[in-house]
Amino acid sequence: MQLRNAIEIILHPENEWLRMEEQETERRSLLRYGMTCIVLSHGLLLLWIFISTSNRGVSYPHTSYGPLYLSVAVLFRFAMNLGCLFLLPSLIAELAPSFHGTRDSFRALKLYVFAMTPAWAGMIFGGLGILSGFYSIYLLWNYADVALDIPPLKKVSFVVTIVFLLMILQWIFYAMALPIADLVLKSSS
Repeated sequence: MQLRNAIEIILHPENEWLRMEEQETERRSLLRYGMTCIVLSHGLLLLWIFISTSNRGVSYPHTSYGPLYLSVAVLFRFAMNLGCLFLLPSLIAELAPSFHGTRDSFRALKLYVFAMTPAWAGMIFGGLGILSGFYSIYLLWNYADVALDIPPLKKVSFVVTIVFLLMILQWIFYAMALPIADLVLKSSS
């Protein structure tokens, strides 16, 4: 998958899902695509932080925190997103039978990467990130039945469970990251 695919997922998800279904994609390719999206979005966000904190003409919310604080926060978000890329699809596959779906870790990975593409892309733009997160939830809901055979009556509870699971994983990553970030920030003072 390439950058063009990310744009197509955002603009024309139906066509891109059909193309992904027909294409023989390896797990490694999907993981590489997900990691590329995560690296690009966080790299661009770090670049924006350094530009906005060094140039007073460009504003960025929270510039009062300083570039070190913002950079540490972005690096922990980066680690969290990578962790979720490797953990969450397996958990999604394990949960699918509880919602009368099919346990298929490869199709769960495909669904996760497909649905998270708008969220990863929108991360760069602050407020747009929230909207793209909702769009990712919509894509997860819209393609859960196709990817993992989740029945229509179970899709809402399946998606709510996945979103809740993602929130728990993020909370765990942040709980581990905060003491480290505090040490980094105290040592730089």
